Amino acid sequence: MAKKDEKPDTIKQLFEYAGNYRYLTIASWVLAAISAFVALVPFYFIWRLIKEVLHVAPDYVNAQNLSVYGWSAVAFAIGAMLIYIGALMCSHLSAFRSASKV
Repeated sequence: MAKKDEKPDTIKQLFEYAGNYRYLTIASWVLAAISAFVALVPFYFIWRLIKEVLHVAPDYVNAQNLSVYGWSAVAFAIGAMLIYIGALMCSHLSAFRSASKV
């Protein structure tokens, strides 16, 4: 039995309430964490692009791989958004299924 001053374990309460849908909650946490890390990768490619441009300045014709770096940044940004949408879908499915006890 918990003392008056102790807070109840919210994660435990969440999992008890979620019942069979707790796997969706965990999946949403994992996907959100992966999305956060993938969202950092475009900054690396933007840095590489800027580094390449500054390295060849002012003779910009000699710059190489600029389109590769640019498209890689775009691809990882879109990938991060898609992974995050997956995380949102899992969390919302868990919440609505738990609320309706389907």
